[in-house]
Amino acid sequence: FDYGLGVNDPNKRIQGASIARDVLPDKALRMKVTYLDGENASPQSFNTGSAEGGQRGDLVSVSATSSLFGQKLRGEGEAALSRFDGNIADEFGRRSDSGLRFKLDGTLWERVNLGAEYQRLGLYFQSIANPYFVRDREGFTLSANAPWGPNQFTLGFSQAHDNVRGDPLLPRIEQRTYMGAWGLAVPDYASLTLGYNRSEQESTREPAGFNRLDTVTDAFTGALAYYQPTWNANLNGGYSIQDNHSGSSPPDTTSWNATLGLGYRPIANLNLAPSVGFTRSRTQATDVLVNTVKDVTTDTYLATLTANIPIIPEILIFDSQSSFNRTVNDDRSTPIETNGFTGIFRLSLSLERFLLNYGKQTVSVRGNYNRTEDLINPMGTREQWGVFVIVD
Repeated sequence: FDYGLGVNDPNKRIQGASIARDVLPDKALRMKVTYLDGENASPQSFNTGSAEGGQRGDLVSVSATSSLFGQKLRGEGEAALSRFDGNIADEFGRRSDSGLRFKLDGTLWERVNLGAEYQRLGLYFQSIANPYFVRDREGFTLSANAPWGPNQFTLGFSQAHDNVRGDPLLPRIEQRTYMGAWGLAVPDYASLTLGYNRSEQESTREPAGFNRLDTVTDAFTGALAYYQPTWNANLNGGYSIQDNHSGSSPPDTTSWNATLGLGYRPIANLNLAPSVGFTRSRTQATDVLVNTVKDVTTDTYLATLTANIPIIPEILIFDSQSSFNRTVNDDRSTPIETNGFTGIFRLSLSLERFLLNYGKQTVSVRGNYNRTEDLINPMGTREQWGVFVIVD
């Protein structure tokens, strides 16, 4: 396959090797060394309007895992060095940087689980296998959870910041997160979960031209679920408050949401899962017509349906995922009223029986349809569809 698998094209390939060895017995210490190298010379070649020049890079990683005291104390550590060129068309070559990760977790009194993790990813640290993950970040996470009869208690805290090199031309954004959750699960009854999350974002070392950031967000969540062998139901809701202490961006916002989901499985392999949801958010914004601050309310309605239907069991299967959403706001200066529908429909034929059990290949015909209707500005209405034949 010259244009199928692409294995023979060195400009669009990732290759590597790894070796692992138990240094100490009984999982007390295991070491692993990994090397990756690759290039994606034209990631957007299907789009003739793109000016992206492609990417290439390599990475070497040394990691260690340990499990002691009958796996009651577990640890992980990894150090990696990358050389990455995010645009091979420009004059800059590969830039080197490092990444570190340490994790420790353990079990006390057979029921209390404690964990801690530290990460530091440099500004230019990137992997050709996943060049889009968040970098330029340093922080740690603490967690604790414990069951107590039918109850489950969870606590967590994390703190992180960007601009790890302390660039004087950029501010440093610090973020702290506090969370707590309680769950109750009694056999043959509905389960209940309540949670709270607080996020604090604050900027420091702001150079000239950067506005100070000081935002606090509090979120409360709740979930109720009930399960039976052939059906299940769940109700989820939440309420959040975003308070900006330093200015108008991001704006002060309050929001609440509720989602009801059902699942129906009368026989094996037949699944139907509809859901309906509603979200209302209220945001403080500036009315450009009268130059005053106003509250803008935005309502979003969402309905989804997931289906898996065996037309011929284990041979011919139909499955689909579809959703309808409607968004409306009461902003007279920039009103919004849109409807959207997205659907993925697939018919799959298993070839296993026809191959005398020598393979598990499946041939699928998949159709995608997407339509967004703008009721305020008809020029914003969009419609897309596609049909694909897939061999797995």
